[in-house]
Amino acid sequence: MKNVFYLCRLAILACAFTACNHKTPERPKTPEELKQELRQNELKIPASYVQSFSETLKPNRVMVKEAGIFSSAEYETHGYLLDGSVKNTASVATFKDIVIKVSYVSETNAVISADLYTVFKILTPNGTAEYEFNVNPPADMKSYNVQAVSATPVY
Repeated sequence: MKNVFYLCRLAILACAFTACNHKTPERPKTPEELKQELRQNELKIPASYVQSFSETLKPNRVMVKEAGIFSSAEYETHGYLLDGSVKNTASVATFKDIVIKVSYVSETNAVISADLYTVFKILTPNGTAEYEFNVNPPADMKSYNVQAVSATPVY
């Protein structure tokens, strides 16, 4: 009798533990749910999806004297123009107000200074936008680096 009571108690406990550990299978996510989940992940870290490319730095030449019959026009350099493009590599997220960091590098590869500029445009998924800024690099600059450092997610 004691053994039967012991076996019944053991069977009830086994059923209880089995019922507690039994998980209902999750239903597969719909394509819309997967897209929304991907969008939320992309919006969390916009800097990893926005890139700057095709940067050029050229003198900003301004005409100070028009050409005459016997003379050529005269130009002066007033800073430099930084031209480039930004690209959104995200699949579904949209970003705006992309912040570009321009670092000016010396002959010894030390960063002399850095400036931040904002591209006030909206970048749709896989979209690109052009930018142009007037910059004044230090006289000791030998090269420069351009990097997209942040962007504002569009919800």
